[in-house]
Amino acid sequence: MPLIDDLENSFASAERRKGRELESKGQVILSSASDSEVQAFVKGSRSGRVRLYADDITSSEFFAKCSCSGASGRCRHIWAVVLKLSTQGADFLIHRRELRSPPQAAEPAAQVAAKANVSSEYKERLNEQLKLRRKAHYKAQKLKKQSVRNQAKGGSAQPHTKLYPEAVQAALVYFEVNGFKLDPPELTQLLLAKRQLSRVFHPDRGGTHEEALQLSECFNIVRDYLS
Repeated sequence: MPLIDDLENSFASAERRKGRELESKGQVILSSASDSEVQAFVKGSRSGRVRLYADDITSSEFFAKCSCSGASGRCRHIWAVVLKLSTQGADFLIHRRELRSPPQAAEPAAQVAAKANVSSEYKERLNEQLKLRRKAHYKAQKLKKQSVRNQAKGGSAQPHTKLYPEAVQAALVYFEVNGFKLDPPELTQLLLAKRQLSRVFHPDRGGTHEEALQLSECFNIVRDYLS
């Protein structure tokens, strides 16, 4: 009779006990058994289809799979089949001393390529968004400096026709560069601009922490001015 002592440590004691009960009650049905592969069905309150197989006839290791939920090659059904084979002196267990987890199937090349393309396209979109945000930021800074110079020379603030406090002027320029011209500023439009820009600049939406802070700062400046 093939020895299975070396295999016991691969199974938890509870699984060995339940597997022993299944085998002793005759719940194991061997569908096929050769020196390289075994297929079986184990009846019970939670049945399982078991497959044991080895890559080589003389190999000391083998693999096991079971259809029961959560099975990882170490369930009661597999142990019941091993006991059944041991009782019958099956050729499959000769020289088998190590149970290995089944190798994971390689992902099809087509799926790998598709994921790579999607990832590449996503990165390109993020880069384009980042470029646009940087461009808008630099333009806002430029307009802010131009507005300050115009006011210092006694001219009108640009691009807005009404003179606002410097901080408010800079905040309005920020919103205009990002697609929301608030001239004159109104609370309803300000809230709309904040809500829509939050979807772009929030870190969870592809923005950065600094961009989210800048949006909140500009919003608070204009809101406080209106109140």
